[in-house]
Amino acid sequence: MLFEYPAGKHLFWASSEEKEFLNCTLKAGETYVVLVNIEMGVWKARIGLAPLVKEHPAFARSMALVMETAPVVTSDAKIKSTQQKLEERGFF
Repeated sequence: MLFEYPAGKHLFWASSEEKEFLNCTLKAGETYVVLVNIEMGVWKARIGLAPLVKEHPAFARSMALVMETAPVVTSDAKIKSTQQKLEERGFF
């Protein structure tokens, strides 16, 4: 997935059987790749976030995979609806 964020400090997270967090400081004009590792868990999949440096062999391949697919834009209404559901479930 491709996401565009402004420069600065950000917290990225993924959730499944457990939650995984990634604190980072993004620089303007830079490209970052984070692999989302999914492993079989007890009831749900376990998830992990692994940032890649540009020198990593998987960096270029990951970028190519992302760029070959046309973007899908999630509407603000869908984002707000999802956030509300998470709040109702006590996620935050």
